[in-house]
Amino acid sequence: MRSTRTVRSVLLAAVALAVVAGAPTRAPAGAPFEAFGPNSDFPDRNLVMPFAAKGSRLGFFSISNLGISGPQEMPVPVTWEFYDESGELVISVQRYILGEGGTDIVDITQVRSKAADGTQGPPTSLAGRNGFVVISKDDTEPDLVGNWTIANTATNSGFGGNGGGLGFVGILATDNFLFGTSFAPTSLGDNLLMILGIDDFGTTPTSLTGGDVPPAGQTIFAVEISLHSNDATSGIVGSVEVPVMGTALFTSLEELFPGFDLGSSVSIVARPLTPGVSIMGFYGQAVGQFGAGQSLRTDLLPLE
Repeated sequence: MRSTRTVRSVLLAAVALAVVAGAPTRAPAGAPFEAFGPNSDFPDRNLVMPFAAKGSRLGFFSISNLGISGPQEMPVPVTWEFYDESGELVISVQRYILGEGGTDIVDITQVRSKAADGTQGPPTSLAGRNGFVVISKDDTEPDLVGNWTIANTATNSGFGGNGGGLGFVGILATDNFLFGTSFAPTSLGDNLLMILGIDDFGTTPTSLTGGDVPPAGQTIFAVEISLHSNDATSGIVGSVEVPVMGTALFTSLEELFPGFDLGSSVSIVARPLTPGVSIMGFYGQAVGQFGAGQSLRTDLLPLE
């Protein structure tokens, strides 16, 4: 059986190959962007993942530590910081996790600390909120991988995807584009577009407000979102500009584009309109009980 250390070595080799493959390239004529580096779903020292727990939605996170355990095979600490969509840091907890593939699962309605001996602190529920979590280790090794799941009890469906890794593979570019895809929105029983404004200039990513409550009624950033038909003859379906009174936007495609023809599959393109802002994006969709999620593709700036 292949050892966990070997598995980690293979993953890190894949990261290195992706960095080389993601070196700056010239975009095709007419393209609105250039590729700056690798994408953000490799193991890393920081993970960013969305959660949605308003109304009939619930969710949980799962992470694994590909690094080594502490002395005498003891677990190592990992910090979980939960931000409301406003940008406010709601709660920060430290949870210990084993290395060599150790796994940790957190229910969004039962957020609590976990000591090295497995003892857990009192729970805090984030039900009634949307937002995101930043998960980080104290060292600089790219050891964390994870995924998010969001369920909708009203439609009896769910979707999920990979967390976005930052800090080792690269950092978010400012004024960056996001790219995703969707089945025909009118055919879906549920869909959710999540765009996060991220301050990625420090050691650990944070919200655009640095964890503070934003001023009431003030736009923190604005984003342009457009849908492009996957039928080459149809072109752009529609484009909207959305002011965000916080650091994250959670919405459905129907809410964004009322009155538009959403009867065909589309590509999703988003970009910040506020200069100097970096964004990450996630999208989930479900047909009946079956769903799938995705990280909206973006390029990272490789670290010097």
